[in-house]
Amino acid sequence: MDIIEIINNDNLLAEDLKIFCDFEILPEKEKFYGSENNKYNIDGMAFGITPDSSKNYCEYILLKDNSIAFYDVDFGIAGRIAESTSEMFELLLNIPEWRRFNYIGLYKNKELLNDFIKKVEK
Repeated sequence: MDIIEIINNDNLLAEDLKIFCDFEILPEKEKFYGSENNKYNIDGMAFGITPDSSKNYCEYILLKDNSIAFYDVDFGIAGRIAESTSEMFELLLNIPEWRRFNYIGLYKNKELLNDFIKKVEK
């Protein structure tokens, strides 16, 4: 059984991932088309999303080579974040706020960056 199946079969684990890691498995994998500005050079299927699912969200995409990509609508960026689902969950569990580091304005203000890092480390 792979990690996705384990999460789908464990409601408590799925709820914890939602609360602590801002991650939710989609009910079914969906073909990922990207947007006009964010496309991948290999096919992929969206399998996870940030649970708030408002207009500001992030999709997690399982690419054909089994690596994991993301599409972050909030910051308008996309990229590869892990070589496997295992690596992706290591990232989510160890740095649940990883998406916040995508905000480019954070790096333009050293004081803001330092405050943010202190908050994340708590």
